[in-house]
Amino acid sequence: MQSSIERKVTDLAEKLAMRSYLLAFGLGVVFAMLGFQYLQTRLGAPMLDVMSAYDREGLVERLLLFGETGRAMHARFTLFLDMVFPFIYGGFLAGLVHLLTRGTRFQKSLFAVPVVMLIDWVENAQILALLWGFPDLSDGQIAAASATTQAKTLALQLVFLGLAGLLMWQVLRRVTGPKA
Repeated sequence: MQSSIERKVTDLAEKLAMRSYLLAFGLGVVFAMLGFQYLQTRLGAPMLDVMSAYDREGLVERLLLFGETGRAMHARFTLFLDMVFPFIYGGFLAGLVHLLTRGTRFQKSLFAVPVVMLIDWVENAQILALLWGFPDLSDGQIAAASATTQAKTLALQLVFLGLAGLLMWQVLRRVTGPKA
């Protein structure tokens, strides 16, 4: 028996799995990625949240490369686009996960999507603190932001790996019959 929260999440995912919503969220992901590409072109270097791991030396070097104008632009993009982006890719991923898990024992994997979104929001808040606090940054603040960026990257990779596995499993089920 499903709890009230599970039922609401499942109902929302059912709507997000509709073709029109998937298309809208998919286009939203594309447009947001174009915005991020524009920012990186203007900055002359990748954004902080696509760096693998960073320490004080690498972070300060990157922030100095951005310059004051670049840091302010990065902060605006983080505040206005990157804080909304988890809703966009979250809607898209939730719809895909629901489509691939409908009628299977993997339906609860849908709950991985809000976890990834939450990690991304925490990372964005930490990046804003780094951008706004520069040059007065603590080692703990830098380490926490780096760890959260790595956690977000790993969580997204796991979700995409899970989606690929679910897709292969569904294809195998269709080829071999429902017993696979």
